[in-house]
Amino acid sequence: GFPSVGQFLTLYFLRAEELVGWTLARIHQGEAGREAQLVEVFSPEPDAELYAWMVSEATRLAAAFDPGSVSAATTCPELTRALLRNRFRPGEELPIHYWHREGRPFEEPFRFNGNWGDAPLLPYAERWWGTPANDEERPR
Repeated sequence: GFPSVGQFLTLYFLRAEELVGWTLARIHQGEAGREAQLVEVFSPEPDAELYAWMVSEATRLAAAFDPGSVSAATTCPELTRALLRNRFRPGEELPIHYWHREGRPFEEPFRFNGNWGDAPLLPYAERWWGTPANDEERPR
């Protein structure tokens, strides 16, 4: 991605050479300075113990960049417990609006983390590849 969007950090988690999950964190400049966000914490078999380990390691890696804060968002109950265990504090609940063109009901489980919409890209970059945003300087 573009440098001004920040840096993304990926960790893969293995048990006896089997991939059991991954995390994606973003380090970026926010209004209050450098910030970190756990964009994605995923395992195909959600488990609070596994998630606690994954959150701990991803947060430790993000801490090496000296952010003023580390944030995360999820609708997953196991991940919520893992975040609380790692001393994240609850924030505001955000409503999820669901609509299906054929009127189908909401199917469980349906889990959101920080990796939805434009959330991993906000705030949007004000500069293009480290230079002033100028159409003449943009690659075509």
